[in-house]
Amino acid sequence: MVKYRYHSQSVLYFERGIIMQAVNSKKKNPRRLRTVGILTASGILLQTLCAMPVSADASGSCGDNAVWTLTGTTLKISGTGAVTSTASISTQSSNVKDVVIENGITSLPNNAFNAYSKLETLKMADSVTSIGKYLCYNCGALKSVRFSDNLTEIPASSFYSCRSMESLTLPSKLTKIGNSAFQNNIALQSLKLPDGVIDVGSYAFYGNNVRTLDLGKSLQTIGAHAFDMSCFEKVTIPPTIVSIENAAIGLYFLTVEFLNGRLVGNSYDGPGKTTIVGAAGSAAETYAKSAGLYFIAEGGSHTHTWGAWKTETAAGCETEGSRVRTCTGCGAQETETIPATGHNFGEWKTDIPVTCETNGSEARVCANCGKKETRFVASTGHKWSDWSVTVQPTVSNDGKKERKCEKCGSVESETIPKLIGYAITFSCSSGGTVSTKDPNPIEAGGNFTIQITPNDGYMVSDIVVDGVSQGAANSYTLNNVSAPHTIYVSFVPIPVVVTKKCVQINIVPQKAVWYSHETEFSQKDFVISAVISDNGNLTTVDISNACRANGSPLSLTADRKYGIKTVTFQYTGNDQAVSEYVQANPIQAGIPIYMLGDVDQNGNIEASDANFALNVYLDFILQTHETPVTDTQYMLADVDGIDGVTAKDAMYILEFFVEAVNGNQPSWSKIIPS
Repeated sequence: MVKYRYHSQSVLYFERGIIMQAVNSKKKNPRRLRTVGILTASGILLQTLCAMPVSADASGSCGDNAVWTLTGTTLKISGTGAVTSTASISTQSSNVKDVVIENGITSLPNNAFNAYSKLETLKMADSVTSIGKYLCYNCGALKSVRFSDNLTEIPASSFYSCRSMESLTLPSKLTKIGNSAFQNNIALQSLKLPDGVIDVGSYAFYGNNVRTLDLGKSLQTIGAHAFDMSCFEKVTIPPTIVSIENAAIGLYFLTVEFLNGRLVGNSYDGPGKTTIVGAAGSAAETYAKSAGLYFIAEGGSHTHTWGAWKTETAAGCETEGSRVRTCTGCGAQETETIPATGHNFGEWKTDIPVTCETNGSEARVCANCGKKETRFVASTGHKWSDWSVTVQPTVSNDGKKERKCEKCGSVESETIPKLIGYAITFSCSSGGTVSTKDPNPIEAGGNFTIQITPNDGYMVSDIVVDGVSQGAANSYTLNNVSAPHTIYVSFVPIPVVVTKKCVQINIVPQKAVWYSHETEFSQKDFVISAVISDNGNLTTVDISNACRANGSPLSLTADRKYGIKTVTFQYTGNDQAVSEYVQANPIQAGIPIYMLGDVDQNGNIEASDANFALNVYLDFILQTHETPVTDTQYMLADVDGIDGVTAKDAMYILEFFVEAVNGNQPSWSKIIPS
């Protein structure tokens, strides 16, 4: 007998805030789930649960109107409505053999009896209309389930790896069976789907010993591997079928079992080709041909075309051998007895080693006749390391990341898209030079600085950015670059003066940004200095206290356009040289003005701005960094200016938006508590 072995994969689960981990074991149940923690809605790990030994008889609450009692080894759940949590019962799981859901209970939650290792029977009253995922996941001793006849769906993994369940009677109103619902139930011998079932999910009955399969009358879709690793040689697919996914029905085996923690199919000389019976030209015929299986058109006549005789049991190795020939059209077989003496096989030995990507095989040899028996061993699959960045992306070039298989050394690489960047064009007149140490183009959100160096006898006359004068300075920085810019610096000869004269006024803003709701400029917002030439000697005089800004951020953004705005200052001092200079050269500065709370800077405070602020806060709490945010966006989102961006900032932005939608005139001073 040749055994064909296939791996079953380890799985991790996360359901409604509960983290579960598959634990490998060499005992009777090779996989079990343990609960490792509970997450709150914001994703914070609150506590780790550990099973504690308790007395055999106990009771408690498991829903608003549901209670449980444990008498001996029988657990009863009674009351009305939904069972919302079985956490209080889980400490008793090792004592439970029988579960009875009494009339009045309407639903059972996810993981209700997950990994109850001694559970043998489950009975549901017909009042139950829904059950959760992983209901009896990995209940290896479960033999019998009495379903509520009002169930319409068996969710994903509800009875995964219930390896003692030999028979199954499904509810008559059932329409859908979820992914992996009865996967690895290797004791199952026969299966009949109710006539109302229309959808069977991927791996729903993967791995079983079913020899007779009835798919009902209404089935429309069969998921990938749904009935794979089974023992039925023939199956009729109803004409209602629309879709059969990859490997939904595969080759058949004599038996399917778990061996050393792996799912193994056993057969003579390889698995058999399953025969599919269905309507001619239907999805059933299309699938059979694509999967290399036999197909018989339902209701049609068929004349066998026999292939050559093939020895089933070699003569001389068994007391009574046999040979078989197979119809190449339908897979029917004809058997003939031949003398046999019996085999004397040795131990299984590796024939072809398993790799990460290719299947291997094991073989043994009959000592009497030399016949070699082979069984397949499925490939192990790669065990990839974490991604490692080998080439950092720039604004000009893509980057690259790689990961390596820890078992075979294979390397897999992916491209990291180049960063978004913007070109900065800068130039100057004669009389000096401009340069930068920053990359150009500059990455979006970065800062770009130019250094300005006048030649001997020259000075900076003006810095013009995108056509807007920024005044004279020895350097200029573009903050939070989000678009291309053009910078032009002009130099002029330093005038030779013989009298006291103001030759330049410099304005240095003291804030990174102003907000459009501000009704005035503070005296501390700017440092304004005048360069005075007195008989050729240059001195700098602070004239900040003698300058008053005309207007306010509110008046400068009355057109609801935001960005760089020009502020004009009125000189009220008594320095004649400065007064004469100001008459010909108004004191002006370009400053960035934004609307507080307008995070996306589109001119309106909207619900999306509140949502952005909340995501920034959640990223900070969860340390996920999924929401890209610039320094300016962060300042605009921190509307109360306290403790950075918090949930309160998101609430204040949303309140501002609601006030505006309701036709009111919202004000930050009214919304944010003082």
